[in-house]
Amino acid sequence: MTGSLIRNVDVETAQPVTELTHEQIQQQGFVSVGQILQNVSSVGSAGTSDQSSLGGIVGQYASLRGLGAPRTLILVDGERYTTDIFGQTDLSTIPSSLIDSVEILQDGASSTYGSDAISGVINIHTKNVDGLYLDTYNSTYSPGNFGKQSQFSLTGGKKFSRGSFTFNMTVQNTDQILSSQAWFSKNGYFSFPNMPGSVGPSDYGTILGANGTPLANPLTVNMGQNGLDIANYHVNTFGVQYPSPYYANDYYNSAGLETLEPNSRLRSYTLKGDFKVTDHITAKFTGTYNTNNATDYIGGYPLSSLTPANGVNLASALGLAPGSLGSAWFPALSANSYYNPMPGNTLQFSLPLQEPNRVDTNNIKQEGFRTGLEGDFSIGENEFNWDANYGDYRYIQDSGGPGNLNLVHLYNALGPSFMAANGQVECGTPGNVIAGCVPLNPFSGSGGLTPAEQNYLNYTYFTHSWSEQREVKTDLSGDMFTLPQSLGEGDATFAIGADHRDVSGGVTPDTYTQLGLNTNLQQNPGEGSYGINEAYAEINLPLLKDMTGAQLLDFDVSHRYSHYSNFGTTNNNSYKLSYKPIDDLLLRASYGTGFRAGSISNLYGGTMQSFTNYTDPCDINFGLTGNSVVQQRCLNGFANLPAVGPGFTQLNTNGVPVSGPNSTSTTPFYTGANPNLKPETSKNFTAGIVYSPSWFTGFNITADFYRIRVDNVITLPSADSILDNCYLLGEAQQCDQFQRSATNGQVINLLQAVVNEGFVDEHGADLSASYLFPDTPIGKFKIDTNGTYITELREQDVTGGAVVDYNIGTYDPILGPVWRFRDTTNLNWSWGDWSATWTLRYFSSLSESCRPDEPALAEYFPCTNPNGNVQGQQSGIYRQGSLAFNDLQVSWTAPWKGRIALGATDIFNRRGPFTYIGAESVIGPLGPTGTDGYTQFPYNPQYDIGRQIYLKYTQQLF
Repeated sequence: MTGSLIRNVDVETAQPVTELTHEQIQQQGFVSVGQILQNVSSVGSAGTSDQSSLGGIVGQYASLRGLGAPRTLILVDGERYTTDIFGQTDLSTIPSSLIDSVEILQDGASSTYGSDAISGVINIHTKNVDGLYLDTYNSTYSPGNFGKQSQFSLTGGKKFSRGSFTFNMTVQNTDQILSSQAWFSKNGYFSFPNMPGSVGPSDYGTILGANGTPLANPLTVNMGQNGLDIANYHVNTFGVQYPSPYYANDYYNSAGLETLEPNSRLRSYTLKGDFKVTDHITAKFTGTYNTNNATDYIGGYPLSSLTPANGVNLASALGLAPGSLGSAWFPALSANSYYNPMPGNTLQFSLPLQEPNRVDTNNIKQEGFRTGLEGDFSIGENEFNWDANYGDYRYIQDSGGPGNLNLVHLYNALGPSFMAANGQVECGTPGNVIAGCVPLNPFSGSGGLTPAEQNYLNYTYFTHSWSEQREVKTDLSGDMFTLPQSLGEGDATFAIGADHRDVSGGVTPDTYTQLGLNTNLQQNPGEGSYGINEAYAEINLPLLKDMTGAQLLDFDVSHRYSHYSNFGTTNNNSYKLSYKPIDDLLLRASYGTGFRAGSISNLYGGTMQSFTNYTDPCDINFGLTGNSVVQQRCLNGFANLPAVGPGFTQLNTNGVPVSGPNSTSTTPFYTGANPNLKPETSKNFTAGIVYSPSWFTGFNITADFYRIRVDNVITLPSADSILDNCYLLGEAQQCDQFQRSATNGQVINLLQAVVNEGFVDEHGADLSASYLFPDTPIGKFKIDTNGTYITELREQDVTGGAVVDYNIGTYDPILGPVWRFRDTTNLNWSWGDWSATWTLRYFSSLSESCRPDEPALAEYFPCTNPNGNVQGQQSGIYRQGSLAFNDLQVSWTAPWKGRIALGATDIFNRRGPFTYIGAESVIGPLGPTGTDGYTQFPYNPQYDIGRQIYLKYTQQLF
């Protein structure tokens, strides 16, 4: 039973548990476990979004309370399941056709289950069947007939006198959705029906600067004209003028090259069984093997002179003198290149590519087993149960694909070149030709590279990552004694146990990715492991039972001792109280402490590049130069950082000043693991009621208030906090974590190491009600509703820093969307062999800061409250209204033991509101996981993207 390790005692009633029965799961129009759980209100924001052009995001995750997938513990049949190197469970590896029910414990449970159960526990119960069953599912988006999903599953088993076995084979295929196929992404980011614009600048090359000095007005070659003649250029208009006479030249819609949602090819195999060795001892076994292959299209690389290579390693690869290229090399077209329209000048340029398209292929393999013995025995009148088992699960992910650029080849391609006697442009100089090199023309004027240029620059990257969890555990539970008759003669029960767990994993990128010699994000290899020894005890005392004014008074206390080889010891406790003054009413409360150890990635993942949103404190428009101390440190230089000139501005990828704060870095920053991380700690409190009035048969209501606080949060310090701590607070060690470019003064090489910082404190309530109507001549009706209401959210980003009481109903920069209220309501009808379910999924409104002044976008981002303020940001609020999605399913049970279900999710094809800041700038649930990031498009990825029509068929074969 979820929430307790004591068998045969309903102590879980002291904590709020939401159960999804097999019937309820069948009534939904979702084929995967992740989709099903995402529509439970307490799950908060999605653990991940498929909507990403950044690649590498594969699988589905649950994030209870919106606190992140690593803080939600996933159990399968009460036991820990596979996790990846980020410490999170990919739910796509669990076939939905094998699920019997799902229990969601909406409370911390570290004293019961150990690490990771900070925000709650999801326990997935699998079936034991006797017979052979076929399940199929097919769906498509309508209108459009795209994004097709299909599932074929065969589940069989046999129950016999001394045991049983069950097997499942599942094939699940999900077609990719291109950005060009969805209504909100087909025209690119910030490109709407009346703006046939693009996601970014076109790949007609642009001159950004000459000899290291930025041009006041970058120049772009005219469409179809010869880029060798500087007269064939115009002042670039992208991001500066809209509409413009050069719109088709300077803007490009890359949606057709990008994936909104990746394809997925899941193959799952499960075998489980049990056998009675004796009348009191049973052997158990469960084994799983899953593969999931997915492909993302990311679009061509935005090549520019802000694209860095590791200068030390590049010099070594080229055979140049050590130090000749500095610590970082940035591309520039040689003054002696044949394609230079300004001969004698080294040119800085921008060349966003259409081809080669970046393709990110992820091949995932999950395999594991758990085996053991369980039994029972008696001593006198006391009965006992015991269990001993061993589990070993492994998660492997191989990622890679073409479309990134080889920076060694890029160096040669941008170097000196000349027209040879054979009419071909050659790399090098006469008599010193670089064999195999193809010169790069950044200003071809025809849009895109030639096939020869593409082939020469193309690089196929590869990264291998893995994690493994091995566990041996044993436990004993049973009766201790019976309380006196005067107290109701309840049986006091206990559970004790111990386990040992080894967690290991690592990541190994290809050599060029490690060396920073391709445009894939540079990443160092990392590998590590740690061990855990744990012991726990739980006691349940029914203090009063079957007495007037106290039908039940139950107290449960548990303690877990955990010793980690890498950081030491932690102790966690839980206290639960249940009280029934009358049969109709249950009052319950719980308090517990929890913890989460750092994942393999957090601890040993090495460093890797990332693109981060930040505001340069030295920027005169949006920075902190209004502070005289900051202004002087910027102008004079500070703590080994060079001075920036007066009028300094942060630049975007096109080399022009940014149009607002919190803009994306033009060069990658670095994130780093930290082997010295301490565990996160938490405190959970819940109190509530369960009321089932005898005078109103069929009606039930629950209300549970909760508070959860997580301290020492494992997170990345923001780039802003590092920069501000340097220039504003004068912390010199923070200044050592970044550099400034000698060319244009921009921030480069900023290092964000994972640390323990701050806290998050969330208060709210879970509400549910159901009513089974009396039978009617036209069938049976039932209505149920489950909602979560958040009352308060407080955060501290940095230990000792300011505590921010965030506005509920906004896009929190750490947690993502924080809806004030979410609810799912179901209306069920059944009559004979027919049944139907209507589901309404409700989201309250969200708000964000108004869009910076761009009149062309006012229609889509109206500043509904110019005097409002969100999260202390710029004045003005853009409010996105509440909305609801409606689903319908109709089913018929056929006389040949089959069941047909036809339905649609988002049956009215409801579209959510656009979002400007919310989707793009979310870091991820409380710091670095494998699911960070949200989407590059102006739409909340947890909202439906359109109507999805589906057909389910289930057949019992025998």
